[in-house]
Amino acid sequence: MARNIAIRKLARRLGRSPEDLVRTLGAMGHSRFASADDVLPGELAERLVARVHAPKAPARAPADDFESLMRSEGVTRLGTSKSARKPMARKPPPAAAPRRAAVASRTDRANPHAAQRKAAPAPEYARELEQVLNGTRDRLRNLEHELASVQDQQHAEAVDHEGRVRQLEHQLAAEHRARLGAEARAHEAEGQLAARDADAARVPSLRELLAERGLMGEDEEAEALIAVLRSRRLGVLASSLVPSDLARLRRLLVERVVLHCGRKGCPVPGGMAPVVVAEARCEVCAGSNMARGFARLSEALMLNGLRRITIVGGTVGYHRHIRQGIDERIEVKLVEGTRRRTRRQADRDVDGSQLVVVWGGSLDDAAVHSLYGAADVRVLRVEQRSMGGLLQELTEALAT
Repeated sequence: MARNIAIRKLARRLGRSPEDLVRTLGAMGHSRFASADDVLPGELAERLVARVHAPKAPARAPADDFESLMRSEGVTRLGTSKSARKPMARKPPPAAAPRRAAVASRTDRANPHAAQRKAAPAPEYARELEQVLNGTRDRLRNLEHELASVQDQQHAEAVDHEGRVRQLEHQLAAEHRARLGAEARAHEAEGQLAARDADAARVPSLRELLAERGLMGEDEEAEALIAVLRSRRLGVLASSLVPSDLARLRRLLVERVVLHCGRKGCPVPGGMAPVVVAEARCEVCAGSNMARGFARLSEALMLNGLRRITIVGGTVGYHRHIRQGIDERIEVKLVEGTRRRTRRQADRDVDGSQLVVVWGGSLDDAAVHSLYGAADVRVLRVEQRSMGGLLQELTEALAT
């Protein structure tokens, strides 16, 4: 059984061009085989070979020699006599056209090396192909070696880079620790220097100076101060003293010292040392009748329907006299003005109150007033620092 074969290969065997075989196939009615790369079935290939090798048919007699041919066969044309018939001059047969050279295929024209390989015998072509493949394998091996070399070099560079990075990190950490140690030593030195400066600049207290003078105990200290006061040297002593805690000294003077008129009807707040002054300067009554002042304030509060009030300011000694003097039907909440209050404490102080009085006896009048001034109740501010002034000013404010 014949094998299938490509037109190009069959043409090479027959010594014909693939185009001639394609034209022959078209003449045989197989026009679907139009390319030199098409593969022919074995049976059709055998028929094509037989067609190519078949002898050519004799040339047909020319038309002008038809009469002589007919005469040689003993046939005469009807309606003509033998005398009238004249032999026609025989024309020489046309010269056979030279055979056209096989036209190289488009692929062969584009790639002459491919055409040479096609024309070469199969073993030689196989050797050439094997040589090409061996050369390609060699190049691939060389490329693989080069790639492996580059990869090894990159890996070595990466390892070296990582080592350098770790070394730099260690150096940076060491420098950071050294800097922290230097900063700690600098802070310690600054603290020691500041301590020495503080010790050098520290002013001893009055008690230390009295002890340095040889006085022992509060009794001897008091007798020494009284002796200075009796000798009328207070001005020299007072101008020589500089308080180390100004706020604490002010609070002490407010809580422990009261300017008092000395009258029997004017109470002295408990725990406070009275300093006798004129009645107009009295911080308790301010020269007024305290009992009458409490009665008038109680009456004004009752008339205005105020049964629950909050007074912010003053000390505990003043608060005790306010509770005792005001009408017991009025609930009074008293907040000491010498202590700082928070917003939450202020809200609790005014909770349930109908009136809030900010008394000027506070050490920080503006701060206290701003804290309690935001309450959702009526707020009155009294500028007078004396208790008598508080009663009078508050009574007048309720009357308007």
